[in-house]
Amino acid sequence: YEVGDVLEVLPSQSSAADVEVLVGLPADGEPVTDQMHDDWLHVCQELLGVIPPPEQIRGQRLSLTWLGAEFHELANDVDEETITCYAWAYILQLMGGSIFADKSTRYVHLMFLPFLANMHHTGRYSWGGAYLAWLYRQLCKASKQGVREIAGPLILLQIWAWERFPIVALKLLHLNVRYLFQIVWESYKTVIDSLPHFCINDHDIWRTISPLICFYIGEWHHPDRVLRQFGIQQAVPRDCNT
Repeated sequence: YEVGDVLEVLPSQSSAADVEVLVGLPADGEPVTDQMHDDWLHVCQELLGVIPPPEQIRGQRLSLTWLGAEFHELANDVDEETITCYAWAYILQLMGGSIFADKSTRYVHLMFLPFLANMHHTGRYSWGGAYLAWLYRQLCKASKQGVREIAGPLILLQIWAWERFPIVALKLLHLNVRYLFQIVWESYKTVIDSLPHFCINDHDIWRTISPLICFYIGEWHHPDRVLRQFGIQQAVPRDCNT
């Protein structure tokens, strides 16, 4: 299956608008992709200030358990460099535990760590696009026959479902929407003006048809399939052409 096959059966789907409003990650920016490093131990030493034991790394993934234990508590008398290392470690834990979680639930991909090296540049990237690409790819994997587990930033999927399908909000019911009137199309309409700026900063590209990139993952953003979510009458979606 392709992720498009999964999403086309839904009258509504998570989009860049949902990521920015609900999670606060920017939709606009440079793609989250780069060349892969060969020596991840050196990368950890340079950015985290410590070399993980070899058994705590699998390929380019680092143990979240080790990371949490190593950076568990910050002393009061440390220098600025140490504080920065702890900040990077904390963000890396967020990435592995939530934003870019995989099925292991125990490891974080170190390919994201170099993006934190310069905090002034970190915000230039489309983290919202990468977040959505990761989710779409995990949904694609979960749709395959025989697969019984799902990974990815499922908190977005859960909150998105609660906002748009009131019949499943806080209830252990199957998502079985039979009528269009059961869907809340514009779930943010009444609160959009009161949201922080970073939650609506890229609203002018929320309806952009474009690739979503996260390293080796490339998925399409197709808001044209769910125009009702933007208060627009739905027409037959056109093919995406770059």
